[in-house]
Amino acid sequence: MAPGYFETFFGGFAAFFSVWQLCIFQVTPFYIAFMVAARLLSRRGGRGSSGAVLAVTALGLAVSFSLVFGIMGVPHVGVGGVILRNLKLLKLLAGAFIIVSAAVLMLPALRVGVGVRTAAALSPLAGAAFAIGYSPCISPALAAALNFARSPDGGGRGLVLVVLYGAGMAAALTLTGAAFMAAAGWLAARRRTARVPAAGLVAAAAVYMTMGVLLVTGLMLRYKAFLVNFF
Repeated sequence: MAPGYFETFFGGFAAFFSVWQLCIFQVTPFYIAFMVAARLLSRRGGRGSSGAVLAVTALGLAVSFSLVFGIMGVPHVGVGGVILRNLKLLKLLAGAFIIVSAAVLMLPALRVGVGVRTAAALSPLAGAAFAIGYSPCISPALAAALNFARSPDGGGRGLVLVVLYGAGMAAALTLTGAAFMAAAGWLAARRRTARVPAAGLVAAAAVYMTMGVLLVTGLMLRYKAFLVNFF
């Protein structure tokens, strides 16, 4: 019997707030750091500083993460097999993209004109890079979705289920990131000097960049092993 759509989505959402976070933490701080960097970029003012652009940024991250996560989980449907066969190369490319895009997000600290619209434009590729770099642990809800997806009757519905599990994770990441964005915006607004928001932007972009370094150097698997063996 196929798992329910809502059951699978909620399984991904709930995993974020459970012991499975030890595995999801491969992505959590870096995903949130990207969102915080976008929020601090919006402090620079101008037309691109609207809440709508920040919402587009968060949506771009969540949708691309969910889709790529789902496609990779069902290698016999669509391009999932192509991605998995080239996963090592794709992880290197994802890491390189993260490093370069993090450097771009840091540019306003050097008084280079980069705004929040840049983060919005980068967000779909960033979400895809997070999904490519993430090596999931198999929670019960994900196992049920994958087992059905890889069964003879799985097909398109199985792909949808795995995408929904990823969407549940992305929703939890986005809500948590939104809380950090609000805190970052509040702190930046209380500072009379622009130096503090600029320092925060560099710090957030540096945290985001760390995932790229882990992927390019091949240290992500060691980082995952450290997380899952933490307790």
